[in-house]
Amino acid sequence: MGILQGSYLVRGGRDINGSYNIMGHPEIGFGFVTNSAFDQHLLERNRQYDMFELLKANPKLLGIGIDKNTAILVQGNEFEVIGDRYVAIYDDTFWSDYFNEIDTSETGKGKFYVLENGDKYNLKERRVQRNRFLEPKKISVNKQEEYSGKYLYEKSKVFWNNILIENDTLKFQIIRRNIVREPIPIYLYDKDLFFDTDAELWFHFQRDSLGNIIGFDKKERQFINGLNQRFNKIVDNNQ
Repeated sequence: MGILQGSYLVRGGRDINGSYNIMGHPEIGFGFVTNSAFDQHLLERNRQYDMFELLKANPKLLGIGIDKNTAILVQGNEFEVIGDRYVAIYDDTFWSDYFNEIDTSETGKGKFYVLENGDKYNLKERRVQRNRFLEPKKISVNKQEEYSGKYLYEKSKVFWNNILIENDTLKFQIIRRNIVREPIPIYLYDKDLFFDTDAELWFHFQRDSLGNIIGFDKKERQFINGLNQRFNKIVDNNQ
């Protein structure tokens, strides 16, 4: 049963009326997916709003509702939706496939959103993997060190770009005098070409005649197989 895979056991027992409430006893699941709670038959049995009651009592949990004929395939810190219906996500944000944006403001509270077949979700960062069509290539930490360093931004002495390594992941960071932004992961697509799914940017690293990396530029679009690709959609080449 899917509900057993989470750390919290949803609908652990019946009440005196014989029905399954969202919270019951026992409460502890197998914990294969940590800090999570799974509900099942979600839309089929009109359970999509029950998760809010559980998360009000346990706000640190990630709520995942899985509908009929649907499953998630978990690999590492990521899962992919498989099936012909939907998976609901309760993470205090609101994501729209139409706009491809994640709303993390107050308007995301008290809401859920749904993912469908092929959509991916990052369990560690608790966000939708908005980049659907690009598969990152693996890169060793030793190779990552080749790209790390600080670079001037547009020849300005005020803005700096910082490429660093955190938790075996290459990250991009903006530094403006005393303001240091949160680093954002970037992923290898091809030699000296990386992409950033949060900022939706492509990073083109530049080398000197000796092969040393001396900087990079950032672009919003990248031609792939002759098509102007902007992450989850192909845009008009004439734009």
